[in-house]
Amino acid sequence: MDESEQDLADEYGSSRHAEEFAHTLGTLSPRVSATLEDHRSYHDGLLPTIFFSELGRWYIDSWRRRNENPEEFTDALMVADAIGGKFTEYATLDESIAVGFVEMFTDLSEGDRPCADALPQPLKDEYQRMKSWKPQAPS
Repeated sequence: MDESEQDLADEYGSSRHAEEFAHTLGTLSPRVSATLEDHRSYHDGLLPTIFFSELGRWYIDSWRRRNENPEEFTDALMVADAIGGKFTEYATLDESIAVGFVEMFTDLSEGDRPCADALPQPLKDEYQRMKSWKPQAPS
C-alpha cells in the first residue's frame, strides 16, 4: 500500500470510527440523537470535531442547569463517560474529541470551572494538559 492509499485508509477508518461512535452516543441519549440528526442535516454529514464541540457545549450548559434539570445533566455525564471511555482508542478520533469536546472547557469563567471537575478522568487529564500548555520560547 503506497502512502496515498494509506492516507485514504486512515481517513476512511477515522471517518468510520467517528460515524460508529456518534451513532453509539446517539443511542445513549435522546438529546444526543437529536443533536446528531440536526448536525448531519445542517452539515450534510458528520464533522466529528464540530459534533464533539456541540456535545461539549451541551455538557457545560446542562451542568449550569443541573439544579433545575438534574436528569439532563445525568444524561450529559453518561455521554461524557462514554466519550472518556473512547478517548485514546483511535488517534484521529482522540484529536476530534480533544479539539471539539475538551477544548470547550478551556475558556470557562471562574464560576463554571468546577464543571470540568465532573469530567471523567481521561477527559479531565486532557483538560489539565491543555490548560497547562505553554508555547516554547524560540531557540
